[in-house]
Amino acid sequence: MFNQQLDIFQVHRRETKSECEEYLKANKKRLSKNCQALFEAFMRGDRISTFNSPVGDFRRRCCDLKENGIRISFESNGRFKTWYFSDSDRMFNRELLIKLQAQKSLELKK
Repeated sequence: MFNQQLDIFQVHRRETKSECEEYLKANKKRLSKNCQALFEAFMRGDRISTFNSPVGDFRRRCCDLKENGIRISFESNGRFKTWYFSDSDRMFNRELLIKLQAQKSLELKK
């Protein structure tokens, strides 16, 4: 769907605890790839909860996607949420992805 060589999605920059901050710095590339995997699953039409997530720390990766401008919808049955891309989310996110890819390509050329 998009260029796997580019880390399109940035993960959050700060953690509150120093040991968490060290973990974040050491694993940014892997966490960014988790965001990409989650994005691809949503684009395929997968409906994801914490029980069937293809990545660890699913809720944090959803938050990272939102911080990158990605739109995500959810449904709640009162106890649990299921996250997904609605049709309008999917169209918006496809256009946003093109912009993010172009921006990242320009950054790499500098």
